[in-house]
Amino acid sequence: DGDGIGNNADTDDDNDGVDDTNDAFPLDPTETIDTDADGVGDNADIDDDDDQLIEIYSLDDLNATRELVGGLPGLYGVQTGCATSCSGYELMVDLDFDENQDGTVDVSDHQGKFWNGGAGWIPLENGLGSEFEGNGYSIKNLYINSDQSDCLGLACYLKTDAKVSNLTLTGTITKPTSSVTDNVGLLAGSLDGTSEVVIENVSIISTINVPGARFVGGLIGWVTGAITVNNITGNV
Repeated sequence: DGDGIGNNADTDDDNDGVDDTNDAFPLDPTETIDTDADGVGDNADIDDDDDQLIEIYSLDDLNATRELVGGLPGLYGVQTGCATSCSGYELMVDLDFDENQDGTVDVSDHQGKFWNGGAGWIPLENGLGSEFEGNGYSIKNLYINSDQSDCLGLACYLKTDAKVSNLTLTGTITKPTSSVTDNVGLLAGSLDGTSEVVIENVSIISTINVPGARFVGGLIGWVTGAITVNNITGNV
């Protein structure tokens, strides 16, 4: 590490402030811990508990789920730390679009990243993976005000075999004009699959005002195929 102490005597070879005996990566100054012992340090590992679900710690992370890896769920375009391939996502903290807690979602929140000129959140066009585990956390104050012609919601759609569980989702969906929009729901615009989708222990609190829209629901706008719902609560 160029600190003037030979490696034999140096107790911190990568000079990261962690003694080599306690450092899972004694020659890598960017990593010190490997929670799931998979050979990938926790800083780079997007699945620290090795459950095949990518961990979401921020709205930036949630937004970065758009970048698939070979058609499979990823984060910022990688699957680093997924033992074989990750199949979905899990929340690790509460997320809130109203960052400054002033009661209004606008350009001042999150440096305007999710404001999009007033249109608000752009629905996740690739869905939520095969599983989206909320772990009892919340996504609060989702805001959409868009004339997008199809699919308004946190996600555009839920895929075949998807499971969404243990999540609270609150937010508002509106439209600036009365142009036609199909498939509107706070969780997803549509569910169109050949295999059963399971939604359980999910709470929805939403305001939806979408003149000219067709197929509107508090949870999901348009559903075809089999769906199982357990312990769903809502105020729409």
